[in-house]
Amino acid sequence: MGQHDHIEKLTKSIERLQSYIIKEDYRGYDPFDALTSPLCSLPLLSSSRIFKIALQQTVKRSPWDSRPFLGIAKGLNPVTLGLCVQAFSYLTKVFPKRAEFYMAEIGRCLDMLVQSRSKGFSGACWGYDFPWEARSMSLPAYYPTIVATGIITNSLFTCYQVTKNQKAFDLCQDSVNFIMKDLNKSSFGESF
Repeated sequence: MGQHDHIEKLTKSIERLQSYIIKEDYRGYDPFDALTSPLCSLPLLSSSRIFKIALQQTVKRSPWDSRPFLGIAKGLNPVTLGLCVQAFSYLTKVFPKRAEFYMAEIGRCLDMLVQSRSKGFSGACWGYDFPWEARSMSLPAYYPTIVATGIITNSLFTCYQVTKNQKAFDLCQDSVNFIMKDLNKSSFGESF
């Protein structure tokens, strides 16, 4: 197989993936989305940590997809939107003839990122679109984390570097307020 064949195969793979993502309106499943099941809102089960952790692990590790049976719908994960912004930014340079299409999708994803920001914080920040349970804590859906916010802001900054999209830069810059004002920090002398 020659280099041209590899490039053509890669191009077709990218086109199939972007078609699927757009057809699904950027929605999908996550390994930890089990707690969006209606079972988790039942009175006895909603307060059981053991049930929630067991359900998460069962859905995550099951060899078959139990989500339809459990009533788990595809979600709109802000991290997915951020990663698509980053990918589409790079694709504007790889396929310059399709740059207008990619810029439109970037704009669409940025609008959805604005809508999915976590509310009540000092700056732009994001969490996952599902609640999750760990041994030491519980987080409600969209509660911001440094992991989700970091992935998204990295994607926003990449978008700005590659496409000069000012909206991406402004969202990235606004997230500094979340990091500086809202995150718990521990000081160690001159650093934190």
